[in-house]
Amino acid sequence: MTKLQLPEQIPLFPLSGTLLLPGGNLPLNIFEQRYLDMINDSLQQDRIIGIIQPRMRESYMHEPPVCTTGCAGYITHHEDTPDGRKLITLSGLYRFEIVTELDLEHLYRVAKVRYLDQVQNDCENVTQDKISRLMHSLTSYLPMLDTEIDTAKLQDCQQAEVVNKLAMYCPFSAMEKQALLEAKNLEARTDLLIDLIERSVLENWNAGDARLN
Repeated sequence: MTKLQLPEQIPLFPLSGTLLLPGGNLPLNIFEQRYLDMINDSLQQDRIIGIIQPRMRESYMHEPPVCTTGCAGYITHHEDTPDGRKLITLSGLYRFEIVTELDLEHLYRVAKVRYLDQVQNDCENVTQDKISRLMHSLTSYLPMLDTEIDTAKLQDCQQAEVVNKLAMYCPFSAMEKQALLEAKNLEARTDLLIDLIERSVLENWNAGDARLN
């Protein structure tokens, strides 16, 4: 992908419990009319949309209040289905903060944003000790999951790609995923990811002990 001119205004796609991070890929199944309109408009313009989480207490609303930090993604793949849906893949570009939402004549929401990541995350590094601790914790954590993560493939990835892929695909809560998104840098995200994984493993062991007793 050639270097993009990032737009100052982007459409917002509020999705609860969904995390997109720079460098990650997010497949989406689009069926609601306002978001079909959003994708069609985006494909005719710069192909960039912003994934953002609703605030939990109001997530049931038609237009819920949203968190202020999200991640802009570029539509790298799209296809139409016979029943009128669109299947797309978003490639994560940069995190952003909402400056203000705009009152435009769309069914979907649009915001003026400020981008947070001006350096690609794969230029960041964390200590090898932390990466080793992360991979070690996965050996106890992965058997607890319904989804499969190929750890062998992770060995060949850049540190940022390893951390961001795990943060996206591990089944953390919506607010835990938001905390991972808002981590100030890769090292902080790695620390939080290790903490969440180790805490999940410990809770699972404690639950198992309680059942045995």
